[in-house]
Amino acid sequence: VRGKQSNTLRGGVLELGRNQAANVPFGSGDDIGEVRFTDNTGGQFASIKCDADATADTDDYPGRLVFSTTADGDPSPTERMLIDSAGNITVDTNTFFVDAVNNRVGVGTSSPSNLLHIAGTGTDLTGLRIVNTQHQAAATSTAGLKFGITNSAGQRNCRIQAREEAVDSNDIALDFFTNGADAVDGETVKMTLTSAD
Repeated sequence: VRGKQSNTLRGGVLELGRNQAANVPFGSGDDIGEVRFTDNTGGQFASIKCDADATADTDDYPGRLVFSTTADGDPSPTERMLIDSAGNITVDTNTFFVDAVNNRVGVGTSSPSNLLHIAGTGTDLTGLRIVNTQHQAAATSTAGLKFGITNSAGQRNCRIQAREEAVDSNDIALDFFTNGADAVDGETVKMTLTSAD
């Protein structure tokens, strides 16, 4: 597909259209166009589909893109990712959701109430896991979570850190750092919980 020869500033355009004017109108879920990836018998491996995301009209064309793939052993594609007319992105239903309207991200929820909202069910929920996989032969390894606030004096941080109590030790301590007037250039340990506590 190439752009018009008379217009060197225009790239190629591939256009898939519904044989119906938007002001008829057609509604949410009506298909606009689809690209299918198949074998010579029509068996589908994947597809990219555009549907109307709401009722369309003249100069009002709300659309959504649906990305689907076929799992091993299945005969037809399953929706994996959806981008709606507002720019929201949904991956695997509630597994991952980007709220483009409020600039939030949800993991396990499609209604995030914070910049990052992690939700789950069950009696033992590990919502966030931070692991240091780099073994240090001559020093203790750490893995942490840092919180920062930027003010007129610069960025000030607090930190929670898991730390080996000795090199290559199975004993892990938990350090709590704060950043106050006594630590302008960095955090200082305010409390430590060891494996014996």
